[in-house]
Amino acid sequence: MINFYKDILRYVVPLGLIAFVIHSFLFSYYFNIESLTYSLAIIYTIVFMITFVNVNLVFVVSIFWQDKTGFAFMFVGMIKMILIIFLVVKLRVSNAENITIDAINIVVAYLTSLIPESIISIKLLKDSSLRQ
Repeated sequence: MINFYKDILRYVVPLGLIAFVIHSFLFSYYFNIESLTYSLAIIYTIVFMITFVNVNLVFVVSIFWQDKTGFAFMFVGMIKMILIIFLVVKLRVSNAENITIDAINIVVAYLTSLIPESIISIKLLKDSSLRQ
């Protein structure tokens, strides 16, 4: 269990911080836009909090039901995607000025958070297959 949280600290937190810094630097360098509906910090915080919850749910499933770990990963991934789609739809309905750039920011944060979530879930799948 301690190794699981080491994996979270090893993959999720650094990748999230590095992606946020690179994204905010590129965004401020290439696009000189001041008014966004969602700030990058809020987007990354929401997406990586959802990622942390998803990874913990997959971890709990891998402890109690080892053969259902893959299904749990697919289910929480689907829920996360639905939440991101709701954010983008809410953004499209609003009368924001820079809808396309806001949507791109949300999708980039989602795809960035998907990488460590997939890595940790694959490790959990390998561990659960070794236990059987």
